Amino acid sequence: MEVCAGFCLEFHRTLKAHHWRLGRRRLAKVHKGESRRDHETEGRSRLGRRFEHATDGWACGNNSQTTRDVVESVLLGKSTGEGMIPEDAIVRTVAGRGISGSVETVLVGHISGKNSRLGFKTYEQGRRAFEGEAKDFIWCDEEPPLDVYVEMLYRLLTTKGLAWTTFTPLLGQTDLMNFYSELAAIDA
Repeated sequence: MEVCAGFCLEFHRTLKAHHWRLGRRRLAKVHKGESRRDHETEGRSRLGRRFEHATDGWACGNNSQTTRDVVESVLLGKSTGEGMIPEDAIVRTVAGRGISGSVETVLVGHISGKNSRLGFKTYEQGRRAFEGEAKDFIWCDEEPPLDVYVEMLYRLLTTKGLAWTTFTPLLGQTDLMNFYSELAAIDA
């Protein structure tokens, strides 16, 4: 928790950029999180914050297989165009490396007329894979390791971007759950 004490809490106080949905299994948390991402990518958000420009974000999962089978499947469908991103909004997909049928990046038409970019990342890649790039939003499906999550928050600083996480807290009182508890105490 020490890693988050200064930076993360100040980030939360100034931007209120963390959103998380916890719940028991089979409550469609992934669809709620994905729907939020869908609106941010296309510029159609009705949730109080609308990106007037094309966005650059990440959708993240535990490993390559679950990211492909859950996150990508919900967003793109079993084949491109059958998911929550409308087929006519998909401009192009870039195939993933290392696992058959995965997607690394999808370009989505934004209402500005430009293309938003959505990349798919996995926590198994480790914290260093999340370094360097500024992002407008990051959606975490399932609980990321705290060091990866903190690195993600750094990616949102320059854009004043949004982070949201959907998961069932099956791992108990983890470092990330303690972090969220601290944030909730600030808001109380």
